[in-house]
Formats: sequence, C-alpha cells, structure tokens
Amino acid sequence: MVDPLVAGLAPALHRPVDDGGELGTGDVLALKEVLRHAIGEENAAFEIPFENTVDDGFSAGVVADGGEICLMKWSRRDGDAGLAARLEIETKGQGRLYYSARIAYDLKQDNASRINSGIEVRREYSVERAGEFVLLQSPFTVRRGEIVKVDLFVSVPAARHFVVVNDPVPGGLEPVNTALATASQIDADKASFKAAEGSWFYQFSDWTYYGRYFWSFYHQELRHDSARFYADYLPAGNYRLSYAAQVIAQGDFSIMPVHVEEMYDPDVYGKGLPARLQVGE
Repeated sequence: MVDPLVAGLAPALHRPVDDGGELGTGDVLALKEVLRHAIGEENAAFEIPFENTVDDGFSAGVVADGGEICLMKWSRRDGDAGLAARLEIETKGQGRLYYSARIAYDLKQDNASRINSGIEVRREYSVERAGEFVLLQSPFTVRRGEIVKVDLFVSVPAARHFVVVNDPVPGGLEPVNTALATASQIDADKASFKAAEGSWFYQFSDWTYYGRYFWSFYHQELRHDSARFYADYLPAGNYRLSYAAQVIAQGDFSIMPVHVEEMYDPDVYGKGLPARLQVGE
C-alpha cells in the first residue's frame, strides 16, 4: 500500500540539480524518505527505458534499473528552433516511476523582456573614468584593465523567504574577491562608491544594503562565472547589492540575465535583461 504522504513528496522534488541548481535541505530530507519508502514498499523488479526525440535530429535513450536515479539532459543545437519535441517513457514490470520534465531557455537580447513574478531585479554596469563612475548602456564598451562596478537592485512587494540572486559573470570580467590574497581591497571598495548619474538607485531613497540588517542579504559568493547573494528572509522593500569586477580579456561577450528566486518556491522569481560586453585594449 502506498503511503499518500510519501507518494506526494516525489512530484515536489522538482529542483534542477544541473546548471548551478542545488537541492535544498527540505528536498534532501524528502528524497531520503521517498527512497526509504521505495526500498521497503516498492521493491519489485522493473526497467525504465525512455527516449527523448526531437524530430529525427536527436535521440538519446537511458535504461534504469529499479531504485536508480537518472538525469537525462538535452541542449538545443543550431537549426533546432521551431522543431517539435517529444518525450517518450515506457516502463516494464511492477515498479513505480517518478519523473519530472522541465524546459529552460533565455531569449536573445533583441527579444528579451524583464520578468517580475513576485520579485523585481535590475542590473547596471558602470565604469570609472576621469575619477567618477559612468553608467554604461548595452553593448557595454570597456577597456582591458578597467574596473567595472556591478549594481543589482532587488525589490519585493511582500516578505520573501530564502532568496538567492544569481548574476552570471561574462568571460571578459573577473570579480574582485577580497577573500583571495591577491585581490585588491582598493578595487573592491569601488563597488561601494556613489552611484553613477542616471542610475536606478535614484528612483528610491529607502535602499537596504548588503549585511546592513539581520533580515537582509547576509552571504555572498564571488565565483569566476557568477556572483551570488543569499538571504533567509526579506521584508518588503528595496535592496541594493554590488561588487567590483576587473576587465581581464579582449573580445565580444554575452551577458546572461540576472536571476532572483525563492529557493524553495522557484515560481516566485524575477529576471533581468541580457546584454553584450565589448572589450578593447
């Protein structure tokens, strides 16, 4: 007999674990309970052959024995736009199959729009020139060796819980992380300087800064590919986050949209706009 409480846990375990997604504590506990139930109550032998087909262009099959967790991922290729996709799952035996199918995508800059699904987020790039920061417009044009100040503005109309902001860092930039002995504290401090003229910062006067209060963003991770900020609880209001990044490489780079969400309720989220970064000497 299937415990209805345990059976209801499986569909809730929908958090992606690839592309930077992470299982939360609640997900792990629920997953352990589902596995314990499966081992004790659903130990019949079975196979799960399943196949993902996009017209005749792509096909990948995986066969999983009972009790095994599998992840199958398909990424879009050039020329796939407009094709129909079909996911076929066939089970054999008496076991129970739990699965989740998801699609994730980002629009190109010309077609993208800002998304506010319970949280609003905006990103600005500014660069120091002639002793003051100048707000940049996409495509951002900078020179190798310059310091870019990245400002993130988060607004919530009501209290939010366990919020994470993920700002992808383009290949031409490297965040200045003072946790590393080789980082410049002087360059890092430039992120806290006065906002550039025309900044969204001047739209409100009640900004809450990183680490200012107990209930605000309290933890940050400056990685080579992203900057992330975390909060356990956010009262309704406006929040400003910032970090400095050094321009390290020439080229033309895509900047993925900044994303913010409630970790345990990802349908409450916000997404900014993509941009382009052009780096010269």
